[in-house]
Amino acid sequence: MKFNSLLSLTFFISQLACQIPVISDEKPLHIGVSILFASRSHVKYLLEILEEVSKRGHRITFLSMDEMKRFGNGYNLTHYSLGKEKLTVSDYEGMDPFIKGDNIFTNMINVKDDLVNLYKASFPRYEKFYSEEKPDLMICDFIANGCLDSAAKNSIPMIIGYQSLTFTYAPPFLTANGELVPTTIENFNFLQRMKHAFIDPIRQIMLAYPIVQPTLKLKEANGIPLTVTPPGFGYMGIGIANSYVGLENARNIPSHIHPIGPILSGDTPPLPEELQSFMNTHSKVLYVAFGTLVKPTQELLIKLLSHLQRVLNHGILDGIIWGLPKTDLKTFPKSFKVDNIEYTTGQIVEGTHDKIKILNWAPQQSILHHPSTKLFLSHGGLDSIYESMDAGVPMLILPFLADQPRNAMLVTESGLGDYIGWGIESDMEVYQKFTKLLDPKNLKLKSKVTQMQLITKFSSKR
Repeated sequence: MKFNSLLSLTFFISQLACQIPVISDEKPLHIGVSILFASRSHVKYLLEILEEVSKRGHRITFLSMDEMKRFGNGYNLTHYSLGKEKLTVSDYEGMDPFIKGDNIFTNMINVKDDLVNLYKASFPRYEKFYSEEKPDLMICDFIANGCLDSAAKNSIPMIIGYQSLTFTYAPPFLTANGELVPTTIENFNFLQRMKHAFIDPIRQIMLAYPIVQPTLKLKEANGIPLTVTPPGFGYMGIGIANSYVGLENARNIPSHIHPIGPILSGDTPPLPEELQSFMNTHSKVLYVAFGTLVKPTQELLIKLLSHLQRVLNHGILDGIIWGLPKTDLKTFPKSFKVDNIEYTTGQIVEGTHDKIKILNWAPQQSILHHPSTKLFLSHGGLDSIYESMDAGVPMLILPFLADQPRNAMLVTESGLGDYIGWGIESDMEVYQKFTKLLDPKNLKLKSKVTQMQLITKFSSKR
């Protein structure tokens, strides 16, 4: 019966994409969706899908730690608390950008403790949820280990959600080692191919094992058999990836993985009046945002202020909107220098600067769709890339952690923008990248961005 229910849900979702009315005499399903070690982008696309499913009478329950409950705001669902544990992966004084020689875990110093604490707190609550609520289906984020293991243990039909095809099956010709390198080995020489085939896999295991080993002990204690392949990367359920070929590299995909992306929010809401006025009175605006996990260091803030002021001084931009959700403006740098001229930040912090506006929360989708937005300086999160491509805005990527270095290479290789090689490139080289991406005569860039915008809009209508 549960397998039939799973098939019914799959049918419902496929019909939603085609906007074909579905008539079914099946009883309403109870569907659980869950994330653990994640930011909002790990669940946003799933909630967008399930919002449509809920309109057909199905009951949706969102399971997460209390601090992530807000991700479900605005959706027709019930929240089920998995506990009060909080992510501490980026809980320190500040984060610097990814540089050559860093690895996938460099800016995630508390990742081991987070994985252990989240698993320990969540596993018994998942089991209680299954016992009391008896869901027909669980949809688990691919790194929500407690969700994946408990659903498998209790024989709950499962869908695994992946942010990207990068996190599913990686054929040998693709690079996915967490470094700032080309996304394929097409132009690698012999030694680079040898490193890719033999050294990188061993290095990844050596980096990952100390981090996941404590969690493996918890799995064993909860009756979960240890396997070589983690559940999120195996064949425990149907996989859906918020990704699309066009931006992502083409590849063979296992039959249980379905690329369904990009899943984008519906209508673009209007900007707040003050922000709308700022956008309307500036014609060349740079939008800066590094996601919800990144808290820039003081040194990074000073360096970025210098880069941005230099671009303003040369008239390449006339406005900057900067989202800084994790930065306390009381500790914001008091001054910075550009070409031996000192600038103070008092007006920026007070919100009275005529060209730079800092926001604790920025309505990203609305900002990107405003015609004055000419460039997006981003950390390279997948949601940010999808939204930027949907709006037809080129990108300059400053990656920090996880898949962001590879995403930066995808954007660059696709001709949709460029990335900053932090610690390697000079101030003049960074300035030249701004100049190139903001040049109205850069027809090649415009053509590539327009092409990807059309592909993105087409793929999002599936």
